[in-house]
Amino acid sequence: MKRTKSVIIVLLVFSTVSVTQVHMVEAESADYIQFYAFTLYSPLNRTYNSRLLNLSLTFSAGLGIKYSLSYNIDGEHEGDIPFKIENPKELHVIYRANGYLMLPEMSEGTHNLTINLLASGYQFGNPYFTGSVQFTIKTQSQPNIIPEFESSTILLLILSGIIIAFLLGKKPKTQKGYDNEE
Repeated sequence: MKRTKSVIIVLLVFSTVSVTQVHMVEAESADYIQFYAFTLYSPLNRTYNSRLLNLSLTFSAGLGIKYSLSYNIDGEHEGDIPFKIENPKELHVIYRANGYLMLPEMSEGTHNLTINLLASGYQFGNPYFTGSVQFTIKTQSQPNIIPEFESSTILLLILSGIIIAFLLGKKPKTQKGYDNEE
């Protein structure tokens, strides 16, 4: 019985690691839009099933330059984008800055987001960068769709189930003198 439990545990751990590795690969894939001066991670040119979205971006901040970030959605919603510079106490020429903001609740339909980045204190003037994305909000009920799994994951789960069923279905061997009444 101990061996059966060990085999089951090994199979379950192997199945979990295999499924987790599939998700880790998806999480590491690049999902952003690169503009000249910044990288936008959210929202992107796609359809979202939530009215609440966040705006997330990064940009490279030069030493001694002041920046201001702002957004505009459909000419109706606008505001500043707060950002934080990583490692501001270390001496670098270029720093990484992260901007993050919860956008106002959006209505159903297509929206245009424009992001503006103004750099002031730059020796050649005040560079101004802009980028736009178009995204759609569609929250109406979708038909129930079975999620896709990779065939290797499905095969691994089926084989694990068959092996577990086989091992649990086997009767343990009896030892003479204890279980047999001959």
